Amino acid sequence: MIASRELTWSDPLLQIKTPLVAVLGSARMTVGELMELRRGATVLLEQTVNDPVRVYTGSIEVCQGTVYAQRGHYAVSVEKLNLLAPESAAGLEGQCPGE
Repeated sequence: MIASRELTWSDPLLQIKTPLVAVLGSARMTVGELMELRRGATVLLEQTVNDPVRVYTGSIEVCQGTVYAQRGHYAVSVEKLNLLAPESAAGLEGQCPGE
């Protein structure tokens, strides 16, 4: 068993970098439809323009927000945090974002 302890901002654990993925939307299509895609094709997403963008690290959703442009880059304005306790994330391994 690992003893619980308070983390401070100088703690090395808090310095670990993790990739974030912002999912604008998802779609399902057959392999045949996928093979027919050409440059300029439009793929209709299951989400609407007003749906929040979901941000994941691995298979865990960490926040939701709105996409906007800042200094020539896309950014996400965080509107809802989904901070999970480690025991809440149990069983999520292997799931893909958006499922």
